Amino acid sequence: MSGISLSLAIEAAGIFWPAFVEVDGCVLLAREVPDPATIRHRESRTATECFVNHVHVTDLFDHAIPVTEHPEHGYLEHDEAHPDFGRAVELGERLAAMWAAKLRAEYPARSFQVYLTQRDAPILRFHELRADEAPWVSAGDSASAVASGDLLVIGTAADPPAR
Repeated sequence: MSGISLSLAIEAAGIFWPAFVEVDGCVLLAREVPDPATIRHRESRTATECFVNHVHVTDLFDHAIPVTEHPEHGYLEHDEAHPDFGRAVELGERLAAMWAAKLRAEYPARSFQVYLTQRDAPILRFHELRADEAPWVSAGDSASAVASGDLLVIGTAADPPAR
């Protein structure tokens, strides 16, 4: 039986079980922060985390999903009917669960939300839940998006901070 190379396995392991760094009260994916000194806060720490910790599953792995540029907005749209799109969503769901488990293990006293958008392009992101900041997706919007199958949300603590 032929396996994957050890270097490729280590690279994949870093995606599945990522390293985190803390910069100015933000927990960030180490692979997305080439130089922590370059991180500039957006309107909030939550927004900073959601921007830096924003990863397209289809950018991490080779795939055959046809991609077209949206005529009005210029962003790329993925063909959701392609079998690799379903595989990317399934992989994204597993990654979201692994990232939540890693955050829970490394930061047991803190609460995080891990999100996977499941339409157009599977995108993972996470942020810490903070009492003084709104979450990336409000509870009402989150429930609606989850119910429609557009969003997966995994929390790392049973009791998020009071707002």
